[in-house]
Amino acid sequence: MDFSEFFHDEKTVFAVIRALEEAGAPSTTVWLVDWQNPERNHFAFSEEVTIEGRHIKRPDIVIYLNGIAIGVLELKRSTVSVSAGIRQNLDNQRREFIRPFFTTIQLIMAGNDTEGLRYGTIDTLKILSGVEGGKPGL
Repeated sequence: MDFSEFFHDEKTVFAVIRALEEAGAPSTTVWLVDWQNPERNHFAFSEEVTIEGRHIKRPDIVIYLNGIAIGVLELKRSTVSVSAGIRQNLDNQRREFIRPFFTTIQLIMAGNDTEGLRYGTIDTLKILSGVEGGKPGL
């Protein structure tokens, strides 16, 4: 089991914590992000990550910070509206799809080369903010 699988398996994480507490181990804080020295963090991007839930989904791009998924980007062709990517992101967050994957996601994005990029946070009913031509917009 790699770290990302371990981290996302709540039952395992809490079982380990309980076992350490019961054994009288001193508590400690583990910082998953080095905010004081950002250059020490590791950023990565992955394309077409396969996520299995009740259904198999493949977000176009997943952004990782120190191995933790923090962002999802859905890209569409210029002939497909950005709203299709927004709907896809919103649908993926539903329990019947891959909701557990979104426990660490902080930013969801959808875009194409004609309408620009729209972004929001998880559970956003409608992504209102956007970037077009490098300038923030609505």
